[in-house]
Amino acid sequence: MLGLNKVLGTATAALALAVVPALSAAAAPVAGSTDTRLAGCITWLDSAGPGGAGRGHAKCQGMGVYVRATVHCADGSSSTSGWRWEYNKAECPYSVKARGVTYQTRS
Repeated sequence: MLGLNKVLGTATAALALAVVPALSAAAAPVAGSTDTRLAGCITWLDSAGPGGAGRGHAKCQGMGVYVRATVHCADGSSSTSGWRWEYNKAECPYSVKARGVTYQTRS
């Protein structure tokens, strides 16, 4: 008779084998897109824009890439910067808070 640990271990391993390929496929980049996961840039938000507006930052120091930041704002809008070497930021409208930041990179 199998012990409980053996049964649970087998069930856990089977579940992991079923879930990992699905997660990998879901996280795979779309052909022709810039895969921001590979760049490993640091991102953060602050409220130092005009009227306390939210800002989203992306820093890719030492990675040799251009970066473009997009800040997603509390009012539903978003703002995208131009391309800049290794660091960039984008700002929400006057006094609107930031909810998140994403970025893209290119060589």
